[in-house]
Amino acid sequence: MKRILFSVHFMLLIQLTISSYGQDLNSLKANSGKYFLKVNDCIEYALKYNPDILSAESRYKSAGAEIAAAFGEFLPSVDLSMGYTRQLNSEGGKTVNVGGQIIPLPTTDPNSYRINAGASYVIFNGFSRESNYNRTKDNLNNIYYNNQQISKTVILNIYRQFTEVLRTKQIISLRQENLDLAKKDYLKLKAQYEAGLIPITNIYTQETEISNRELELLKAENDYKLASANLLALMGLNPDADSDFSDDGYPKSIKDHNIDNFRKEIGSIESATDRAIKQRLDVQAANYSISAAQLQMNVANSQYYPILSAIGGWSWTNNDLTKFSELGRSYIGLNLQVPIFDNFRTNNQVQAARAVFEQKEIEKTSIIQKIKKEVKTAFLNLEAAEKQIEIAERALLSSEKSFESAEERFRVGTINITDYYYANNMFINAKINRITAFYNYFNAQKEVLYSIGNLEQ
Repeated sequence: MKRILFSVHFMLLIQLTISSYGQDLNSLKANSGKYFLKVNDCIEYALKYNPDILSAESRYKSAGAEIAAAFGEFLPSVDLSMGYTRQLNSEGGKTVNVGGQIIPLPTTDPNSYRINAGASYVIFNGFSRESNYNRTKDNLNNIYYNNQQISKTVILNIYRQFTEVLRTKQIISLRQENLDLAKKDYLKLKAQYEAGLIPITNIYTQETEISNRELELLKAENDYKLASANLLALMGLNPDADSDFSDDGYPKSIKDHNIDNFRKEIGSIESATDRAIKQRLDVQAANYSISAAQLQMNVANSQYYPILSAIGGWSWTNNDLTKFSELGRSYIGLNLQVPIFDNFRTNNQVQAARAVFEQKEIEKTSIIQKIKKEVKTAFLNLEAAEKQIEIAERALLSSEKSFESAEERFRVGTINITDYYYANNMFINAKINRITAFYNYFNAQKEVLYSIGNLEQ
């Protein structure tokens, strides 16, 4: 009964949430009509309006209704029927032939009324209703934990997509700065050419470089738009919504002690795998699924037992609406139904339930195997991300010094413009690699937490 009340409360809460969603989302709009979203905002709305989550909530409501139906089997069944009949040819058939003499019979009232009320209660049916009621509760728990696991997956995907938005957004800023620098260099080179200090080929080379950087900026802007659209769709919003995203809630840098502290938090891969198997919600859902399948076997086996029912009722029939007490008839009784041979239908249902039970156990084994693989993959990705950060930092420092040296030598004319742009491109690529390494590490953290069942908003 607590589950039933919870299901009703849950449905009312969803309806109230839907009615207030538009107002909550509009509070994130600026005067320009653009949404300004942080990662927690995206997670919050995705947990309410992501299509997968909405579908999961629908299944949960349906399972709640199934519990109510299973509980109803413990209650008596009550039926009430009433009827009225009128004979249209009241004179027909009102004679009798006695020795060839036709004798008319007295006419009767053509109206006929009847009322029947009955109740039945199953006293024993091989514990079928008890097993079925417990099965529906386990099925509800299975759906609940699966829904929670779906929510965890949505949170992970929001983190992944949000980091992609931030990564592409930073690359746009980097590409724009690089393009602005090229345009400034062009003005300097043009002045030097007009002064007769450099050949025209330097101008052509610079114009080509500007075009290349414009293409790189255009690609970065398109990557950002795609990432934003994917994020909004994941949240359940219109992908065309005008939005901007803030990096509040994200660390600004990653230090060695941050990496060490996270490693201490998650422990070794062996201990993390053991914790994952114990606390992952999909494993808990699988346990309830197995329990529900076992109870379904009990329901099927119960058909081998007799069914004992108590019955009672009251009936009345008359030509007019009178004499209810005189003509009414009450009755009580017991009904015993013993199965002798049902053409092997019960055996078929038992075998089918057993097959489902065995399949659920296989599915749990498969889930555990998948979890082990996810934990292993997440730890490998984390290790690779840690190394990428170290390598990216070293490469950035080296490329920065190389570019500064090339910039000075180009200014004094000891290297040509091609060498200068090569050093510049190496420096820009090192910056992009550092940005990518930073967000790859952040995603790797979230993937580890997800794999061991510790991912939270």
